Amino acid sequence: MSHQKRDTLQIGGGGSAALHQRETPESADYYTELIEFSADAIISIDERGTIELFNKAAEQLFGYTKQEAIGQNIKLLMPEQHSSKHDQYLKTYRDTGTVNIINRWREVEGLRKDGAPIAIEIGIREFWVAGRRIFTGIVRDLTEIKAARSEIVHKSRDLLEMSTPAIVVWDGVLVLPLIGTMDSQRMQICTENTLDRLSQENARVMIIDITGVPVLDTMVANRLIAMAASVELMGGQCILTGISPATAITIVNLGIDLSSLNTRGTLQAGLKLAIQLVEGAGRRT
Repeated sequence: MSHQKRDTLQIGGGGSAALHQRETPESADYYTELIEFSADAIISIDERGTIELFNKAAEQLFGYTKQEAIGQNIKLLMPEQHSSKHDQYLKTYRDTGTVNIINRWREVEGLRKDGAPIAIEIGIREFWVAGRRIFTGIVRDLTEIKAARSEIVHKSRDLLEMSTPAIVVWDGVLVLPLIGTMDSQRMQICTENTLDRLSQENARVMIIDITGVPVLDTMVANRLIAMAASVELMGGQCILTGISPATAITIVNLGIDLSSLNTRGTLQAGLKLAIQLVEGAGRRT
């Protein structure tokens, strides 16, 4: 049985290794099929950036057929901010051998045939085949991964806001820092958790700080008044802090009556008042 010796394959980019092996026509077909039906997009270009290999996964990812892509410059698959620089990247590498994008994975933005941007991860290797330099990239679609990351961050933020804790800052003093957008459900949960913590700590003063609340509307204000009333029914006192000038104007314009609450402009001023109230109550007892 005759054998056909394949050309030496030299892997470049920061070191090289010559790989020698015997190849039959059957094994060549095997490797071709392996590349063609890889789950990852595989694209090869020459040192001028001309596409020479474009497998099925690349067709599905970018929307071009093999016939449309092969022979075109790789800039076809890049948005303008990247494509305008790509020729210079290749020239610099050819002239200097400086490794900047070879042999490492990068997250970049690709461009589909329909003009839609797509988040991708790409790893590039340099090969010498029959005396020609070839760059081959494995490209992975990050769309679903990035969407999942965004969803996790969003849900984590929601959970953080939903579980706003009351913090003990002084003997007998709790602070409830409200951060983010408040709705009726979140205000209800905050009220229940705060009253439970007030009872557990046997606290005398509850400071509600609204510095981190971007909008104080009638619903939020009424919920804060109700929370303060509940604190007083449990034998405590409530101080509202973090009222900015803009928030004060909103309260006046909405006709919201906060006269039943102790209010201070800053958390620091609220803490000073809370300590005075606790120490005063201690002297009376």
